[in-house]
Amino acid sequence: MFRTYATARHECDVLPYPRCDRICPDHTCLYHGAVADIVEAGRYEATWSQADDSDRADGTRDATWHACDLAAYELLEYPPDDATPEQIAQINDSRRRAGLCFAQQMLAADSNELPRSSRSIIDNLPTTSTGEG
Repeated sequence: MFRTYATARHECDVLPYPRCDRICPDHTCLYHGAVADIVEAGRYEATWSQADDSDRADGTRDATWHACDLAAYELLEYPPDDATPEQIAQINDSRRRAGLCFAQQMLAADSNELPRSSRSIIDNLPTTSTGEG
């Protein structure tokens, strides 16, 4: 009952960022508020900037995704050792979505980033975590 209530409270008719429909196709912004708090706190600004610079130099998005995964870890831990395969998959999918939400919000906060570039960056993130399963 609580899950149904909480999910309904996070429904979003107007998607705040360009790739929200791909990250959470059910238009439920479960991570938006918590990720916004992390972005606003600025704890990952230096990590994000260094990762972005590194990835632009080498043509990948691996370091950027690592920064996203670090931020997502604040919201969702790695699966416990006794988790079922289904639970592991669900937790990892939630962390991936939270990481992508973080990337979108960091890109949106960067006044030098054009929307087209932001979409391209989101689309090219590897979205796998070293701590999965």
